[in-house]
Amino acid sequence: MITFHGQPHKQLIECRGMAKKDLAGTCTGTAKLNYVFEDQCLNFLNYKGACQQFCLESTRLKDENGNYLTSTNLQISNFAVILSGATQPPSDYLQPRVTISLNIVGQEQTSIKIQTTVSQRNLDIRQ
Repeated sequence: MITFHGQPHKQLIECRGMAKKDLAGTCTGTAKLNYVFEDQCLNFLNYKGACQQFCLESTRLKDENGNYLTSTNLQISNFAVILSGATQPPSDYLQPRVTISLNIVGQEQTSIKIQTTVSQRNLDIRQ
């Protein structure tokens, strides 16, 4: 089971679902980006305004503090992130959203594919 500080993996998704816009670029490295995915790491500001990071290291997910989110009994064979609407208007007018896909293989070679899409709670409205 994928866990986030001992809780089921939905916590990881909920954490991303409550993310804030990074207007200053302190977390994403570029002002007005909502999130960035590079070098197998997803970075964004969480709902508390702190930089949140989830990275694939070898075959396991870990957070910005180096805590592993997956059991040693599982191997992540694919960690994919598709970003849409990552920049703020007027650069783009797409509603920000992130699709996260994981392919996970267990010790008995049982595999599962997980995919979810999250978007920000408030709409980006063109003025």
